[in-house]
Amino acid sequence: MGGGAEQTPGSRTRHATEQPLAAVLVCADEACGGCGAAALEALRPLVAHTPRAVLVRSGCVHPRGGCRDRGPDAPSVRLQRCTGDPRTGLRPHGPSHAVDGASTAEAYRQVERWLDEG
Repeated sequence: MGGGAEQTPGSRTRHATEQPLAAVLVCADEACGGCGAAALEALRPLVAHTPRAVLVRSGCVHPRGGCRDRGPDAPSVRLQRCTGDPRTGLRPHGPSHAVDGASTAEAYRQVERWLDEG
């Protein structure tokens, strides 16, 4: 085998954790009025079909805890490149980006563009 990572059938490559992941964090905090439930359902198939992407149901991701002030169809979503393994822990890699969509549909479009940019 060349200078690449060793891999056997059914195993992950040794360097898999060095490749950045795209984490899509959606606020699902009950104190924020559950505004992320629709976004989680809408984003699930998009993220599932994107290599090296994970959907994270999280606590409030708004910097000042203001999700509940955004309205019932205005989810708070953050996008973060990460290193590590989703099963053992992710570490942020670079700055996160807020999705400023006024609706679940707009949030979906922004997440889709970000994931497409790689």
